Amino acid sequence: MNYKIKPGYVLLKVCDTHLLVANRQLWDNSSRVRVIPKKYAVCWALMEQGKTSDDVIRSLAELLHKPIGEVEKRLTKTFQNLAEDGYLIEVKEDGI
Repeated sequence: MNYKIKPGYVLLKVCDTHLLVANRQLWDNSSRVRVIPKKYAVCWALMEQGKTSDDVIRSLAELLHKPIGEVEKRLTKTFQNLAEDGYLIEVKEDGI
């Protein structure tokens, strides 16, 4: 599956702690603040640049000089977890 950021969340770094923070409109339906691991934060930062999860996998594979399949295997669960928790939404094949 391919994912993108659900509008209304921002990534903040406070004292080496990575936080996903919801805007006011999302407070009733989600956590206002969530501490995330660095691996999640790196992926999120790339996605804030407009990249989808598939784009992030390709970018990191190129940056780390690793096969795409290896990077995909390591990150698939990360994206699934963020999607299950409501932070990411699935991108359909037509890009919506």
